[in-house]
Amino acid sequence: MGLLIPEDLPTSYFNDVAERTVIQALERLPSSWIILPNLRLYKDYERELDVVLLHPRAGVILVEVKGFRPTVRGGAWYDEHGNLKSSPVDQAIRNSFALRDRVNERLGDKVLREVPSAVAFPRASSIEGTLPDDRKSFHFILEADLSDPDQLEDKIDRLAASTIWLNLDEFVINAIIAEVAPDTDFKWDAASEQRRTRDLLQRLSDQQIEGFASLDANRRVFVRGRAGTGKTRLAAAWVKKAVFERQERVLLTCWNKPLGETFETQFSDYDGVVARPFLQLLCDYVGMDEPPAGADRDEWWDVLLPELAAKAIPEQEQLFDTIIIDEVQDFFPHWLDVANLLLDPSGPRRMLLLGDEQQDINGRGFDPPPLDAGWVHATMPRNCRNADVIARLLRRKFDGAKPSPAAPPGREPRFIPARDNDIACEKVGDVLDQLLGDEDRVAGTIGVIARGGLRDLITQTYGITQEPGEAIVSVGTAHRLKGLEFDTVILALVDQSPDDKALYIGVSRAVNELIVVGSKAVGERLGLIQPSDGDAD
Repeated sequence: MGLLIPEDLPTSYFNDVAERTVIQALERLPSSWIILPNLRLYKDYERELDVVLLHPRAGVILVEVKGFRPTVRGGAWYDEHGNLKSSPVDQAIRNSFALRDRVNERLGDKVLREVPSAVAFPRASSIEGTLPDDRKSFHFILEADLSDPDQLEDKIDRLAASTIWLNLDEFVINAIIAEVAPDTDFKWDAASEQRRTRDLLQRLSDQQIEGFASLDANRRVFVRGRAGTGKTRLAAAWVKKAVFERQERVLLTCWNKPLGETFETQFSDYDGVVARPFLQLLCDYVGMDEPPAGADRDEWWDVLLPELAAKAIPEQEQLFDTIIIDEVQDFFPHWLDVANLLLDPSGPRRMLLLGDEQQDINGRGFDPPPLDAGWVHATMPRNCRNADVIARLLRRKFDGAKPSPAAPPGREPRFIPARDNDIACEKVGDVLDQLLGDEDRVAGTIGVIARGGLRDLITQTYGITQEPGEAIVSVGTAHRLKGLEFDTVILALVDQSPDDKALYIGVSRAVNELIVVGSKAVGERLGLIQPSDGDAD
């Protein structure tokens, strides 16, 4: 939904039926559009502007609203009652020039080269005849456009594309608002778009999860879903159902430590719930936090610890009615055997698995459990994590889940060339300065994904921790940050032969904004540059 300013402005405020119709239709634009209605611009004399649209990247658009059904004869405009004093098109153009000049004068710079304008005729259903040479069909918004959200969005997008594409920062957006709507106390901040995007995607995810939540009536369930389909949220919904509806003892677990620790925080106050990374849970059962001195670490974590846990579990009292394993593709088959030992033999013995074979970057040999062994299989079809532009990139390049038809548009991905780790580290620092300094973003909404050597260089250079948190930028590999999500992801990768699974996981962590700092090969693989664009810096 477009953001109407003020947000609590009632529809009844618009006495004019035509203006009310246009405003209600414009509110169905994507959430990144800001709608400022009924404005007056003062300079040498007063100009009334019906609607001004603002967008952080598309710029400023003026829409004049006319409540009559026009005709044009011999270049003269007529309404139902006769000749008009001036052309609505000329009026819109004059007002757009006045708005542009006034904003540029206030900011002391030519921020706006042009303000595209359109005239809305809610009572006109079509145009017959020849348009003026400088006017296209998208300069006129008719009844059919106002009743079809996709058609209206297409015309607004074409209007925006008729001038230079902008990146308006928080200062410029607020300066424009202060100029054209000086009495409002509204302030736009760069994070507002991310918040609105996340809120809308959360609602879409909740709707999808609702259709899968009842699967927990079965004792053995495997739900498959590509990145962003809401598997982790479904896992959380299952926990709540098991606790509050069936009063069961529940284990929620995964292999990934940051995701598991997120679970711990989320369910720390829930009686009857243990939420813990799987290997840490096994350490609890055997009473050892680290491998014994001299032990091979990989063998310890992969084989020896699970073997010791399998022997220790029968001696323990902590068993569960329901076990929910997220990102199950990260598990060895023998880990699942150990997990089964944690089910109380006298309980319902419910095992609920969620996974995505396409994210199997550890190669531990997971196979979906067989249907003939009593397992129920289901697939979550829609991407409800990523904004439309990112979901479509995942779908196009990596066979990701289908984008949700109602997903917000999101920011166009950016590509910043870097041929080696040193250059990539410097470029990442520049982006962080822009986001945290110029745009005043919240650090915890930003994730930096990089391979080991570059990850370490970034953390050392900028003093950034590798532990996710609300007040800090998260830095880690695709392996480590898998299962998490961030409003903005900076994907730093200078490989000449990038791994598709790592790219798939890295891109899919981005909810609203993807910034890629990397080699030409990475840019080409993601479709952000063309092969003819030349070498990276």
